[in-house]
Amino acid sequence: MRRIVFLFFIFFTTTIWAQLEFGSIENLSNTPGWVSEEPDIAIDGENLYLVWNKWGDIAFKKSNDMGNSWSNTQILYSVLDYGAYYPAIAQSNQNVYIFYHRNAVNNSEIFMCRSSNNGDSFENEVQVTNAIHGAQTCQVAASGDNIYLVYEDRDADYTYQLYMVKSTDNGENWSEPIQISDPQYHSRWVNLVYANSTLYCTWNAQVGGNYDQLDLYFAKSEDNGDSWSDPFNISNDQAYNARLDTAVLDNKIYIAVSAKPDGLQSDIILYKSENNGESWIKLGNISDNSGSSSRPNLWITQNPNSSQTLYVAWSDDTYAVDSQIYLKYSLNNGSSWSEKFLVSNETGDSGWPHIVGNSVNENDDMYCVWHYAEAGTFDYEIYGRSATYSYEPMATLWGTVQNESEDPLEDALITANTYSTHSNEEGMYELTLTAGTHEVHCSASGYVTISEEIEIEADENMELNFTLSSQPEILFPPVNLTAEIVEDDILLEWQEPQSNGNYLHWDNNQNSDSVGGPSIETFDCAVRFTQSDISEYEGDYLTKIRFYIADNNCELFLRVWQGGSQYFAGNLVLEQEVQELTSNSWNLFQLDYPIQIDSSQELWFGYRINNPNGVYPAGSDNGPAVPFQGDMLLYGSNWVSMYDYFGWDINWNIQGFVVSTDPDKKTNILSKNGNKQLLGYNIYQNDQLIVENFNEQTSYLVTDLEPEETYEFYVTALYSSGESSASNIAEITLTANENESVPTTFSLHGNYPNPFNPSTTIYFQIGKTENVNLEIFNTKGQKIKSYHVSKGQQQITWNGCDSNGKLVDSGIYFYRLSAQNKNIIRKMLLLK
Repeated sequence: MRRIVFLFFIFFTTTIWAQLEFGSIENLSNTPGWVSEEPDIAIDGENLYLVWNKWGDIAFKKSNDMGNSWSNTQILYSVLDYGAYYPAIAQSNQNVYIFYHRNAVNNSEIFMCRSSNNGDSFENEVQVTNAIHGAQTCQVAASGDNIYLVYEDRDADYTYQLYMVKSTDNGENWSEPIQISDPQYHSRWVNLVYANSTLYCTWNAQVGGNYDQLDLYFAKSEDNGDSWSDPFNISNDQAYNARLDTAVLDNKIYIAVSAKPDGLQSDIILYKSENNGESWIKLGNISDNSGSSSRPNLWITQNPNSSQTLYVAWSDDTYAVDSQIYLKYSLNNGSSWSEKFLVSNETGDSGWPHIVGNSVNENDDMYCVWHYAEAGTFDYEIYGRSATYSYEPMATLWGTVQNESEDPLEDALITANTYSTHSNEEGMYELTLTAGTHEVHCSASGYVTISEEIEIEADENMELNFTLSSQPEILFPPVNLTAEIVEDDILLEWQEPQSNGNYLHWDNNQNSDSVGGPSIETFDCAVRFTQSDISEYEGDYLTKIRFYIADNNCELFLRVWQGGSQYFAGNLVLEQEVQELTSNSWNLFQLDYPIQIDSSQELWFGYRINNPNGVYPAGSDNGPAVPFQGDMLLYGSNWVSMYDYFGWDINWNIQGFVVSTDPDKKTNILSKNGNKQLLGYNIYQNDQLIVENFNEQTSYLVTDLEPEETYEFYVTALYSSGESSASNIAEITLTANENESVPTTFSLHGNYPNPFNPSTTIYFQIGKTENVNLEIFNTKGQKIKSYHVSKGQQQITWNGCDSNGKLVDSGIYFYRLSAQNKNIIRKMLLLK
């Protein structure tokens, strides 16, 4: 089973904290016995302009103090026969423009009422459109003397299309319609924004045979509507992408749409373009609940952290019998979101929210309107409520990162609690964070992480520079040193340096599930180890991470954190992009630099997945889950246990390889350390160096030893960067006839002739023992020849050649007869 979650994430956690406070809820229409609905609102500074449909009449009122007080209601249009619907409002300079559609003599047409004195009074309505088969549901934008109007009309084939007309003289004259939409599809519920001297138009188009098969489309005009880009399908999933809203700031465009990503109830899905509409990414599901979420509305502003704060309001019937209005905000360009806030009344039916705002003195002052009817009635009224978002005082930390040679370090990671940034190519960084005490960490690939605690005040610009020392190479020692007596000598044998360690993990090593899906753009998976979990690994190193990937059609970044708690991963100390993922397989990667374990703080490791193709990449087992340890997921800006939050009885298939340079702590030999800078070995006897830089084999024959003495040996590995710690110590006492205490099932009688040239015969006796081997070595420990001895065989003749048939040089050789972990060794001399 593939598991799908709807998330929205960031590369660093939320960077501004604030307080959101709401004013009281106020009935703005006060029309008992009438139905007041379909509100729209515009803002200019602290001036609010509100329009709504009062049972076919167009009603208007305004506020000059951000909604604290309101004018009397003006009825701009009132006719019993031809009711008006879907009013839209725009404001520019002293002008307020209100548009709506109603039935005319032959068709539904778009009409305008205009005020040139900030809404104190309005002129009579004028007809703007000359429809083909019925103009309706318009949207409007205004800038200076220009007005831009988009609307629906049915073409000659009665297909819904979108058209634009404009006026350059405050609505006195209007251009001919320009079609924006793709003529092959029904296109409806248009949205229009004017920003950056550009018009941005979004809508839904019925691309399939069923009404619910709706995709989200986009087009823009950079010449005041005279020409438009080709319609572009943003969603391309036919997931009922219906009612929508658009917000633009700088080159970033955000679209919130009511969609059905699972084909069931609707949710609020957010899309973003960071390049003025040239390409799009799906940020995720904002509402993500079991009921229907609809009619999102956006407001965007710049925040003190040089990021964009985005607010979205929508109606939702998940938590009550009737729909209610909820609000969320994002402080980092829509990457992560706050908890939801209830805006409307707790009972009754609320819908059609609109939100506007104004940023003043590091506060975001907002006003939200919606229509509302008490439970069990259809007596809708227009309600409103103010809200203020107060940013905490911020400060700026800046400086440079360099190495010991004073060269700038690019892409160093600087973290302070939840705030993070990277250095640029000049080694410079800048980090905006809240005032107060912070522990600042600086890390870079191949360098030792350093930390410094700072106290920073509000509005302070603090300089903090870092000089990083090169990460010392982990110099693994040789392992499994043994010593054997060979007549009067001692044969030392060892294994190459290896990464002796354990995989830390909570999973069962078997993949049975995968997590992801088309609604997840980015998500983090991690496993968590507490101080007690890693106490025995104090001072060891995390060097590798392996994980199971079910689908490699994604991007993946290894991540390691230290510190934190059950609900917080701590400080990000490593982020490493990986290449060449393999699907349906375990993937193992060496870390760019080892992370030394500090058992006084928690250790987390895992990965971040960028998932633009909507695949299911993240592998997991089938449990039982280890809650809050084997199943950590970054959900929004919070870490959660999948078992605790979703009830999923699974663990991530993520494992970290921990090694030690202490040979006494070695456990299983699992993999070679792969160090290609190994130069050779130093051999020590009773703490004295007897052989330096021995590099020909992993065995050595120690000669000229005194009998009846006890000897201790150890070996170190030599690297280009230095000498490793010692291997294990091999202790042995050289006694006479040591090799005669062997099992009676086989015996070695010697060789004849000895010395010999060119050949000699080795004689032995085999009893019931099977699988006996005879091996010939030189004094460097290199194996020259090997034989398998058959049952009943009593002699083997060696012709002085190696395994390739090449004659060997004169010198001392020794031969070893071995069976059932027992060995008998003798020397022989080849003379040429």
